[in-house]
Amino acid sequence: FDAVTLSCQVRLAKPKPEIYKLTLRNLDVLPHNALFIDDILANVEGATAVGMNGIVHIDWETTHKVIEEFIIES
Repeated sequence: FDAVTLSCQVRLAKPKPEIYKLTLRNLDVLPHNALFIDDILANVEGATAVGMNGIVHIDWETTHKVIEEFIIES
């Protein structure tokens, strides 16, 4: 991983927008260039609220397909 953001260290937690923004700054990535994957809808909604792409993980086959499409389009 290029960056790891631990909520216990930064005292922020999903789905608050600040944790996504902090991670994007640490990675030096614009929100629209990031793909956030989580199995909790509220966390994905938090990411998309700050401009990130997001997907709710249900199964590997679906998530894998979305990751591949995201990489191809980027």
